[in-house]
Amino acid sequence: MERITYRLDNIFANRPEAKYYVLISLTGGLVFIGAYIYTLVANDGAETIGSALWIAWKAVISGDDAPDESRIARLVTTGMVLCGMVLTATLFGLIDESMGNKVEELKKGKSKCIEVPNSSFKSI
Repeated sequence: MERITYRLDNIFANRPEAKYYVLISLTGGLVFIGAYIYTLVANDGAETIGSALWIAWKAVISGDDAPDESRIARLVTTGMVLCGMVLTATLFGLIDESMGNKVEELKKGKSKCIEVPNSSFKSI
């Protein structure tokens, strides 16, 4: 377990964009798993996978509730909504971290500066 943690930390340190790829993968996995579970519990399995994917996508991204009136279907979509809220909070944290890192780079003077001669101060 420590090796896996070390490798993940190493990947995230060397490739900051990897965090976003993991977040996108988790979101996609949540949508597919939520849609599969929703097809099992909604209307005794009469829901198509396409409409279940759409319902799961809306639940994860916007917090929309299930159109089905059964309690178990609403429980599944509530779980998807809560997981979507965690993923959204993680996204905001990643954005905040990357902006903070950029501000620190600017404070330390590590940004590239391209000097252009100013034409208004020509020597006479």
